[in-house]
Amino acid sequence: MKERQISHEIVEFLRLVGFAVWDTGQGYRRDPGGTRMTPGLADLVVIGHGHVLFVEVKTAKGKLRESQMVFREACESNSVAWVLWRDVREAFDWCVRVGIVEGVA
Repeated sequence: MKERQISHEIVEFLRLVGFAVWDTGQGYRRDPGGTRMTPGLADLVVIGHGHVLFVEVKTAKGKLRESQMVFREACESNSVAWVLWRDVREAFDWCVRVGIVEGVA
């Protein structure tokens, strides 16, 4: 599955459970490795249920670029929530861990 498809599934799920979601992908720049946004900015900004979260979406084999690692480190060193999700199940599992939805037995 392509990263764009994974992102779409994650966004749909998060909105279904009551989050506001902003997708930062707005087309590609001519220079390598990014969108028109500042390089490294996470793919999704998620707000709701008392959480603000930056979400980087990658395929199963996708790797973070240097600018994405710098953004992750800036978030982590400032106690800002940042996660890497590779499929919608990881979004679901996070929602279970933080008590937003109940897990499936």
